[in-house]
Amino acid sequence: MKKLLHQSVSVALALAFSCAPTFADSENSSHGRDDIPGKKGEEHGRGAKPMPDVAQNDMDIKRVKNAAEEAKMRRYIDQHVAAEDVEKTFFTEYGDEIDCVQIHRQPALKHLKLKEHKLATPPGQLKRMGEPTDVPATDTSDELNDDTLASMTTVETCDKGTVPIMRLKMANLKRFETLEEFRKKIPSHLKGKAADLEAPRDGASSLHQYAHAYQLVNNHGAQTVLNLWNPYTERSSEFSLSQMWIVRGSGSSRETIEAGWQKYRDLYGDWYARLFIYFTPDNYGSGGCYNLTCGGFVQVNNSVIIGGKYSSYSSLGGSQKTITLRWQKGGSNNAWWLKHGSTWVGYYPQSRFDSNGLRSYGAKVDFGGEIIDRQPGGRHTYTDMGSGRWPYEGYSYAAYQRSIKYITTGNSWATPSLTRSVSDRWCYDLTLKSSSGSWGKYFYFGGSGYNIYCK
Repeated sequence: MKKLLHQSVSVALALAFSCAPTFADSENSSHGRDDIPGKKGEEHGRGAKPMPDVAQNDMDIKRVKNAAEEAKMRRYIDQHVAAEDVEKTFFTEYGDEIDCVQIHRQPALKHLKLKEHKLATPPGQLKRMGEPTDVPATDTSDELNDDTLASMTTVETCDKGTVPIMRLKMANLKRFETLEEFRKKIPSHLKGKAADLEAPRDGASSLHQYAHAYQLVNNHGAQTVLNLWNPYTERSSEFSLSQMWIVRGSGSSRETIEAGWQKYRDLYGDWYARLFIYFTPDNYGSGGCYNLTCGGFVQVNNSVIIGGKYSSYSSLGGSQKTITLRWQKGGSNNAWWLKHGSTWVGYYPQSRFDSNGLRSYGAKVDFGGEIIDRQPGGRHTYTDMGSGRWPYEGYSYAAYQRSIKYITTGNSWATPSLTRSVSDRWCYDLTLKSSSGSWGKYFYFGGSGYNIYCK
């Protein structure tokens, strides 16, 4: 029934949007240029998306509160990575400026709590996965398709003993009112109250919407394989992402660690999806931050660029590019380690969290998509979630996460019993699936945002 309903949405949209404006094919419109991966328009099968609002997407926009706040931002940039701590600097082919910073002089290790910190070693092998907690289906049809690993865009790497950190610039910070706002996942210049943001919850809101699947279970981490897309976002201040969360705590004690891919022009300065991490020790206040923009995450690997762009993305009806991400608690200092593919990238030290939160274990594993809806013109945003296609469209069209598993507090693999939750299924949806093969627990998710049923 749901498939027929969404098919009717696609047909209705194709008719309703037949006169909608298309993108200007000019060098001044990143959304309209043919060389921008993930450009959305007629390939959605539901008509063209509207041209982005020029004022909102002007990268010269400046929201800084006042001169004193701007001075504070500039001091923060100067102190974030000192010139004498940089061994070399290089540019990726897409223009990201990367500083190779001495590993012991990275921002996290200059934090007061980590002054005497010794670099940790990563976790060891986990025990084999036990029997799934639910009965798996025998459908392995999706596993007949091939996906390939996505690689990061770089023409150079940092030397051993240094770590790559994207250069923090005023061009990025100026799009936020204050330094504290820059560090929040949802800054308050967006519509809605940033203080009200929390990990995924049921029900739509005026600002953030989800299609996700979770389990409340004590854990030492989780792993998922995500196919990588570069979705349409209507405004520079809106983002679209696919990620996993590890969560524990409630109210002001809620703490999360998060990882996935995210397209967010206000933060990164372009229209590309990138690898991201995020943590909050204070329920999405200003105590956490994205990537390596504060003293939270300790990186030990010299090649993975957190916040970096990938060299290619999945294509509709074509090749699917994937990344494998894992959070795992353990290692020599019992930290929360990030694994990207086969590489241990680094960790959030145990001291970054408290006993009511993630210091000892997680209490929830969560996987799925999230978007920001600025409600331009009083309507729902056109911003895509995932690929912008619906779950029923399946492999090579819809976004997915597969081979999902979590780590028990006894440090063994387990298959989760996931609960589906979507903010509004007419805007974005998710379909849970199980396989007896390598895909295990998985789901398709996504949607196109505004349509005749999503207003």
